[in-house]
Amino acid sequence: MTMHEADWARLPPVAVIFFFLKGLKQLVKQGYQMIPALVSIWVFAEPVRAWIPGMLSAAGTLFVVVAVVRYLRFRYQVSPERIRMKQGVLKRTELNLEMARIQQADIQLPWYLRPFNLRVVRLESAGSKSQEVVLVGLTQERAERIKEAVDAASGLSEATSASTQQAPRSTQGSEAFQLKLGLAEVLKIGLMSNPLLVVGVMAGFLFSNSVTRDILDGWLETYGSLFSGTTFAVVFLLSIVVGILVLVVLGTVLLMANTYFQYTLTRVEQRYSYSAGFLSRLNRSFSVRKLQGVVVRQSFLARGLKRFSMELAQAGGIGGRKERFVVPIANQEQKQQLLHDLKIPPVRHWSRLHPWAIARWVVLPSILLGLITEPWLGVVCVPVLLSLKAVMWRQRAWYYSDDWLATRKGFIGHVERWMPSAKLQCVRWQQGPVQKRLGIGHLTIYSASVTYKLRDIRQADAEQLQAALVDQTRRCQLSWM
Repeated sequence: MTMHEADWARLPPVAVIFFFLKGLKQLVKQGYQMIPALVSIWVFAEPVRAWIPGMLSAAGTLFVVVAVVRYLRFRYQVSPERIRMKQGVLKRTELNLEMARIQQADIQLPWYLRPFNLRVVRLESAGSKSQEVVLVGLTQERAERIKEAVDAASGLSEATSASTQQAPRSTQGSEAFQLKLGLAEVLKIGLMSNPLLVVGVMAGFLFSNSVTRDILDGWLETYGSLFSGTTFAVVFLLSIVVGILVLVVLGTVLLMANTYFQYTLTRVEQRYSYSAGFLSRLNRSFSVRKLQGVVVRQSFLARGLKRFSMELAQAGGIGGRKERFVVPIANQEQKQQLLHDLKIPPVRHWSRLHPWAIARWVVLPSILLGLITEPWLGVVCVPVLLSLKAVMWRQRAWYYSDDWLATRKGFIGHVERWMPSAKLQCVRWQQGPVQKRLGIGHLTIYSASVTYKLRDIRQADAEQLQAALVDQTRRCQLSWM
């Protein structure tokens, strides 16, 4: 079979599993809001309980039928220039995606296709809608040919850009780059994911409901009557709670280890790619010229481990896209190596914002607290908020070079965001009455990936930065910015 498809092709029958799991995922994602209603029906509508087995059987049958119909209605066509896809049951849609517009290409080996040695090809474009094509059940050879067609189209576009203007520093250099994560590092990813927050949210949900609290109170009374002494009952209960917390942390660690097992990041010429996964293997890649930003994060737990997480953002928003290009964990040396490979300069001096940012939104919360509770609490709140705001102000800063704009913020941890200066889309300047008096304001910078907000920046700095960004964007002639 050649790359050019004369007719519309159909996926193999095993793709029905994918459509079934996709529908199940959508149900979980959108149906969790029905949990309170279902709990109420279970508690208060006892006659309905007899219908539950039949309702579950009918729902399962419906899911299977819908998955089969969606599979039968799916067609695709591949050519060297574009890929086309038809899908839909009641609403029929057709998508035409040009190869040169594809910003990320993934080849996945999910667990349910391992026995058949088949792959899933996921192609994603840029833009506000972030259009996506997913082809399930392809052979390894077929998947590689489609990915090579995407690379070829991207390489042709890059060659055209290079002939127009020299590439910026962020995309120069063709030397190979590689970053590998050992098993010990992968296991730390789960510890950085703050798994105990999930337990806190679940506990808050349980105790916020009066019916649930009454049930728990009754259970605790029954539980206490089983023991002769209160001390032993409390120790045993605490042991159960600690055991649950340990299981949550262990489950998170194992989940992250399964996702990022044998993580390997490489760059060949202008294309970054990484492969990772234990039960389901993923190979993800994208072109450097489509890079819209770089994010470096360090949470509270990551700070204790002296580790960072990074994301190479593309159009669609940092953290907002379904399929992100991430470096889940990196030590200081690995972080510096990747930043150097991206041609991100080391920062020797960050520019701070105006100190007015410390006093803003301190007086009003203190007054409200004093009115709601006691006046002395409002007075005490003022120095406390000022101290916290001062610490946050010291962390908030910005930096600009000819090729990059960076912002920094944080309190216990911190986040750095880097944007190629030529990727500017829009810039906005705002001033309030007090800010105008102080010669400061809010500068908002929009890109295809994220919005950068510099609050309470000095007006002179804002005007200089805005002029430099607009001039850099105007002079850059690279395609598909």
